[in-house]
Amino acid sequence: MSQKNLKTLLFLLLVCTHVACACQRSTGATLPLPSAAKQTVPPERRGTISEISDSLMQRMRAGGSWKAGTPASLRASLRLLRLYYVDAEGRTQQGEMVVDARIARDVVEIFDSLYSARYPVARIALIDEYGADDERSMAANNTSAFNYRTMTGSSTGRPSLHARGLAIDLNPLWNPYVKGSVVKPKGARRTPQITHADLAYRLFRDHGFRWGGDWRTVKDYQHFEKTSFNARP
Repeated sequence: MSQKNLKTLLFLLLVCTHVACACQRSTGATLPLPSAAKQTVPPERRGTISEISDSLMQRMRAGGSWKAGTPASLRASLRLLRLYYVDAEGRTQQGEMVVDARIARDVVEIFDSLYSARYPVARIALIDEYGADDERSMAANNTSAFNYRTMTGSSTGRPSLHARGLAIDLNPLWNPYVKGSVVKPKGARRTPQITHADLAYRLFRDHGFRWGGDWRTVKDYQHFEKTSFNARP
C-alpha cells in the first residue's frame, strides 16, 4: 500500500470513529456489547438446566421458598440452574438458581456472558439458605430468583413474580430497593452498580427483561423480570 493510500485509510477510520461517538452522545445509544461478553464459555463452565428433583424439593420445603399453599402444579414449570460466576474477589464460583422454565435459557445465556466478561456477582445461592428471608438474602448480597412470596410493599397480598420464578434480584446490596427515604437492604449503597450503560442491564434488556430501575415511584435496581415470551428455536 502506498503512503498516500495509507494516509487516506487512516483519515477515514478517524472520521468513522468520530461519527460513531457523536451518534452515541446525541441519541444515548449504546455500542455493541464488549467482546468479552461474546466469547465462548468453555463447555465445562456453561450454565446447566435441570428439572426440580425430589431432593431439591425437600431442600426448598425445608428452606421455606416452597411454602404451605404453594400450588403443586408449579413444580413442573420450574427449573434448577447451575451457573458459574466471578465473585467480588475475582474467584470463579458456581451457584444455584430456580427460575421459570420459560426464562431458563435466557438466564443461562445472560450469566454465561457475565461470567465470560468477568462481571462481578457477589453470590448466587437458593434463598432457602437464608430461610427464604428476603431481607437476609439481600443483606448477604445474594442473587436469587424463585421464592413463593408476596410483592414487596403490597398491602393486598399480591403474589410477587418471584413466586413464579420470573424475577431475579442481582447483587442486591450493590443495587438497592429505594422508595422515598427507605433503602433496602440495610447498609446498601444508594448509588447502584447497575445503570443503563451496565453490561448486566444490557444483557437482560436484550433478552426481553424489564428493569426495576426504570420504575417511577419505586426504584428496585436489583430487580429484573420477564412476562412476555416469544417462541425460541
